[in-house]
Amino acid sequence: MFEQITIIGVGLLGGSLGKAIKEKKIARKVVGIVRRKQSIKEVLSYKACDEVTLNIASGVKDADLIIIATPVGKIVPMVESILPHLKPNTIITDVGSVKEAIVDLAQEKCQGKALFIGSHPIAGSEKRGVNASSADLFKNTVCIVTPTKKSDKTALEKVISFWKKVNASVEILTVKEHDKVMAAASHLPHLIAATLVNSVFKQKKKKIEKFVGGGFKDTTRIASSSSKIWLDIFQSNQKEVLASLEIFKREIEKTINSLKHHKWQRLNSLLKNAKTSRDKVK
Repeated sequence: MFEQITIIGVGLLGGSLGKAIKEKKIARKVVGIVRRKQSIKEVLSYKACDEVTLNIASGVKDADLIIIATPVGKIVPMVESILPHLKPNTIITDVGSVKEAIVDLAQEKCQGKALFIGSHPIAGSEKRGVNASSADLFKNTVCIVTPTKKSDKTALEKVISFWKKVNASVEILTVKEHDKVMAAASHLPHLIAATLVNSVFKQKKKKIEKFVGGGFKDTTRIASSSSKIWLDIFQSNQKEVLASLEIFKREIEKTINSLKHHKWQRLNSLLKNAKTSRDKVK
């Protein structure tokens, strides 16, 4: 599909993309751009890219497709910094889990210089770094692509095709639809997991970590993710996260009320409804 793909930020997602691109032969060359000198040897040792550089200008100058795999708050500034070094009609996409704060502004910056298409692969884990990367990370996952009226159709088709080639299925949403959906399906669960951990460990039971079982570990796994990355996400999608939290607050109040007033049938209905809904998730 491409002569050169450049990945900016070769961690879990960026490294997994590099491995998938190489395995599927989607590009003749995969170039990685990293921030630290020691990361060069690490990325090459995990065979996530063919070449790795600290130099942004040289890393992007021959790219046909650039994938920005940085925290969401750094995506638009990164777009601005690479624009002077690109050849005409270079396609830029990202992997950010917030879109309204990114896509319109990135497209405005790119106007007449590059072609920006917003992407969000719903893949990953609480682990970080290229050492956790895998060419199969995107297998049986969904990637949301968020075109606008300004999006170039050829670039959009290429980005959709790219995600399909790394084994993700593609869903098309507007930036607003994306942020509403992800606030409920991803951002809210992370906040709840973190709050649950805090509430358990504030109960001051003796060495409580010795007594937590699989239920606690399954429910709170994502709370082990990077706080910096998630703070960035919550700041960028504050409005929709707050709206989802309001719904959660109403649901937890129903549960408290049922327990407090011995409404066992109502509590049973809440539990049954939760099981039915959860069982729909594959």
